[in-house]
Amino acid sequence: MIKRPNSTEYAPYYQTYISAVGDDVSSQLVTEADELVNIIEEHEDKLDFAYAEGKWTLRQVIMHILDCEQIFAYRLLRIARGDNTPLLGFDQDVLIDNSDFSHLDAGDLIRMVESQRNHTFSIINALTDDKFALIGTASENAVSVRALIYMIAGHMHHHLEIINERYL
Repeated sequence: MIKRPNSTEYAPYYQTYISAVGDDVSSQLVTEADELVNIIEEHEDKLDFAYAEGKWTLRQVIMHILDCEQIFAYRLLRIARGDNTPLLGFDQDVLIDNSDFSHLDAGDLIRMVESQRNHTFSIINALTDDKFALIGTASENAVSVRALIYMIAGHMHHHLEIINERYL
């Protein structure tokens, strides 16, 4: 089991995400991906819905979740492999605003969710226990491998709550 990170292992901004993770982050990673796939399957007709003017569509939110998971997984891979090069931040709005996802149908999105989560697990499962506590720098803040794993789970949890409250 991956131990919960302490507050010195991540920037305060990420506390919301980390506190949204239950006792078993690995199980949560599985159930969240399943929930997102179910949402896509059951609400394909709402993929282009935005709950307010200027807000992302459901399709864009799904892609945002995947973008962030890819970036967090890349960070955890680099840090776990001992690369101490500080990793730059990113602008989530630029990533969405400069992309067109309209050609991606529900099947594409489902495959992308499953593929990304499998990729994330392939990185996590290759780690030995001593790697989870390693700390690197991302977005000018210290962050541990285990904190990044919790951030992936907590970030998806955060967006699943928004999807269920505002999109469905």
